[in-house]
Amino acid sequence: MDIVGGFDTATKAVKGYGTAREADWINANPDTGQTGVYPPAEAFAHPMKELVAIERAAGLVPSHTDLSQLAQSVLRLANIPVKGWQSSPPGSPTEGDIYIVKPSGSGAWAGHDHAIALYLDEAWVFVPPRAGELATFVDSGAYTPLYFTGTAWARVPGVQTRIQSYTVGGSYTFTVPDDTTRVFPKLVGGGAGGAGSAPGLNAAGGGGGSGGYTEGWIDVTPGADITVIVGEGGIGGEGVDGWVAFGGGTTSFGPWLSATGGSGGRVGSASSAGGAPGLGAGGQLNLYGSPGGDGNNQSSLTPGGYGGASFFGGGGRTATSTDPAVNGLAPGSGGGGIWAAATAQDGGRGQDGALYVLY
Repeated sequence: MDIVGGFDTATKAVKGYGTAREADWINANPDTGQTGVYPPAEAFAHPMKELVAIERAAGLVPSHTDLSQLAQSVLRLANIPVKGWQSSPPGSPTEGDIYIVKPSGSGAWAGHDHAIALYLDEAWVFVPPRAGELATFVDSGAYTPLYFTGTAWARVPGVQTRIQSYTVGGSYTFTVPDDTTRVFPKLVGGGAGGAGSAPGLNAAGGGGGSGGYTEGWIDVTPGADITVIVGEGGIGGEGVDGWVAFGGGTTSFGPWLSATGGSGGRVGSASSAGGAPGLGAGGQLNLYGSPGGDGNNQSSLTPGGYGGASFFGGGGRTATSTDPAVNGLAPGSGGGGIWAAATAQDGGRGQDGALYVLY
């Protein structure tokens, strides 16, 4: 912006025009004979042009009837700090408060869905957002970055500040928050059980395989209900010749992502193989789990197989001659197999799968 001084009546020149110093304005003083300066046209025209340029850069059409356009322009050109996102105005707003009007606006906010509401001069000023507009919730110590998609406000993709966890086998419903259009689920299938033993069975059991893993971005609709299923861990097997322990269940997020559970470990004279791993599908990253460790189909006095480790950590260890097999430890990991045949023992249980939704 140009710095424009007054018009010097003696030199007939505009003081300070185009310079990088403060404008040199002089008041007249009849008592001392000091001649004052007149404001030249540039002193009015240049600042006005600068202000109009700001308004146009913000996408506004300058209006002589709307005296809040400079404030609107600042909001449009900045990352807007808002106190909240709600459908009705607060009961006692403070000068300068900024909100986003959540559909459907009511009271003084009726008819202004998605607008930026600025409390100015004891009245609400509404700024319709443009696609790509940024805002940040800063209330209660929380900082949540938002952007306007052109039709709705949404959380900035790639920035996750919240997480919803499901770590017990079963069926659940994830309701997409109003400010969310993309989520990043991470899921693992259920771990399988390890094989057991029985008196007289000359074999050590194989460990259970772990569940597969997948993760990836999913476009979602605010307010939508999405079915979440967490696969249960498989039960450890009994010590019966040829027995296969129970496998883990499949974990899924809606129709998009799934991760199968591991297969159970075997025990018997023909085979004491560890269980096969599960596999993830549908994400940007899809991984196998780990197979369970093999047992020994020739002797019950040797260690059985360890449970397969999952994406999140280790499985259960094999039994000893005195201690039972250990259940899977991390989500989706397999249970350990049995080696001692002095008494009947079940193999370790596989751990339930898990699903974590980042958004």
